[in-house]
Amino acid sequence: SKIPFPQELITMIKGHPKTQFYFVIPPFSRLFFKLHYVSIQDTLKDLLLLKLPNVKIYGFDNTDIPDNLAHYIDLAHYDEKINTFMLKSIKNDIHRITLENIESYFAKMRKKVEDYDIAPLKEQILKLQEFKEYKR
Repeated sequence: SKIPFPQELITMIKGHPKTQFYFVIPPFSRLFFKLHYVSIQDTLKDLLLLKLPNVKIYGFDNTDIPDNLAHYIDLAHYDEKINTFMLKSIKNDIHRITLENIESYFAKMRKKVEDYDIAPLKEQILKLQEFKEYKR
């Protein structure tokens, strides 16, 4: 089911036309989406269709960032390198989601999730001493 964009937020955006609103879609790990895929594509498209001139949306799930679990503390929270990358991207107005690229953005994201191979990760877990002790 579609997640509705909060009407209160739309009212706030429209009520403050001189304020720039930046929405950042955080890059959860690929493993997170492999385990529990949730799409906000329709919600973001509805927001973009409003053509609010003071709204910009940035997303990073179509990059290679979510592939590398070494950047993550858990499946959703990442290190400062990713924060820095996102801030530079916003500053340079790249990795922006628009009406023109939203379909390809989410298609690439879904493909990356589908192609994410968890077999090597499973093998690493099975080799961990903690896992071997737990199995007993």
